[in-house]
Amino acid sequence: MNTMYDILLQLPLFQGLSVKEFTSIIEKVKLDFGKYRTGELIVESGERCSNLVFLIRGVVEIISTSHTGNISIVEYVEAPAVFEPDALFSLNGHFFSTYKGYKETQIVQMDKSYIFSVLDQFEICRMNFRILLSRGGINLNRKVWDYHPDGGEQNLFSYIYERVHYDFGRKAIRCKMEDLAQEVGMNRMKVSKILNDWSEEGLIELHRQSFEISDCKAWIEALKGRQV
Repeated sequence: MNTMYDILLQLPLFQGLSVKEFTSIIEKVKLDFGKYRTGELIVESGERCSNLVFLIRGVVEIISTSHTGNISIVEYVEAPAVFEPDALFSLNGHFFSTYKGYKETQIVQMDKSYIFSVLDQFEICRMNFRILLSRGGINLNRKVWDYHPDGGEQNLFSYIYERVHYDFGRKAIRCKMEDLAQEVGMNRMKVSKILNDWSEEGLIELHRQSFEISDCKAWIEALKGRQV
């Protein structure tokens, strides 16, 4: 079984550090650990981001909600992961999504002031943090330019794909059919037909006022750029 040192050294900010270098960090830097049960709130959307939050064990539930509040995309992400690192130094400075515990979730938080100290001391940490920040922008550009809504299936596909934090794992979209249709600019019957087609292909599971994508990567590969 991995020790806590091994787990922490796998986190994106600390990758490439030796045990000796990491030991020198934790001797000076306060790490705040926390455990959360399924459904227990970790971070709420709109909350001020003053800590860098890492998922070190278990699974976290990420909930992103439309401006109307009628549509939510829920993602289930396994450790290791980091919560919205761009929010730490952005002009807005707030978390966009809500994060809840799911399956023995354990996190560790590092205060913003300590982050500066680590970045100043270790070049590898500066590089790791730049990678974390740039990854979000690169993924957003790729999503915007790679997929072209066609008023039909690709319209619905792009709406979901452009709004997930991670393009892998399990997703759940919670909404009424008419709200989703209005959001993507399509009629309800057309949205219903597309979702039923996806269900018949085994790409999603339909439920009452929700549907699930069990494997987002497979869903993307099956649908990207497809014309029907």
